[in-house]
Amino acid sequence: SGGGSPKNIVLGSVNQIDNLTLDFNTGNGTLIDGRYNITLSVTNLSIAATSVGYVHNDSVNTTVFNVLIDNTAPSLSIGVPTNNSNFTSSSITLNFTVSDATTTLNSCWYNLNFASSNTTISSCSNLTITAQDGRNNITVYANDSVDNLNTSLFVEFTVDLANPNAKTTLSDSDGIIYTRATQKVKCDFSENGGTGLDESSRVLEFEKPNGDITYFTNDDAAKEQTFNEVDTAMTGEYKVRCSVKDVAGLSATARE
Repeated sequence: SGGGSPKNIVLGSVNQIDNLTLDFNTGNGTLIDGRYNITLSVTNLSIAATSVGYVHNDSVNTTVFNVLIDNTAPSLSIGVPTNNSNFTSSSITLNFTVSDATTTLNSCWYNLNFASSNTTISSCSNLTITAQDGRNNITVYANDSVDNLNTSLFVEFTVDLANPNAKTTLSDSDGIIYTRATQKVKCDFSENGGTGLDESSRVLEFEKPNGDITYFTNDDAAKEQTFNEVDTAMTGEYKVRCSVKDVAGLSATARE
């Protein structure tokens, strides 16, 4: 095989040949990938007359051919991006692994978002690609020196460059809540396209002037909540915070 000593092939004998075609897919089966030595010996038969009669004056010419058998495409896999992964930057390192056990690599290239032309990857090395905001896809290709081709899995990923939205709504529109015994609070969450909201990250906080905080999370954080804890005797600032993250990890916070 690739790094070992060539194997020798015995062909048998033929007579009076001009051209010889060798089929490595017959006989005892297909040869495995690797290097092989084929030794071709040609014997020239001749008879010479001597004083004691006729004798053979044969000569043998031998040539050794080194042949490479390679039916296997390069090994190829993508490490980054992985399928359905999320990024908060459009600059992404394309990290992939490619190798060939029998011959040498010839070239590598990729296609991003069904582009009309492919992009060559210099030296088949990792590189930085520029993806678009939103959904993306990429496929990597590699071939070896005898043009066996391998294609990576079709990988889809998302770039999210926009933070989500968080908004607070109070029953006192001017935000002055010490004049009321109760206060109704509503958090509104939304995403600016991108990867979608991480609904488990939704939080509504209501904080009294003494630092006591009431929390609502998940679905409860998106519902209107009524706080009967506004204490007219406890003067000071009552704080409301609504916060959320999207799937890519970008966050938004609104305060009143």
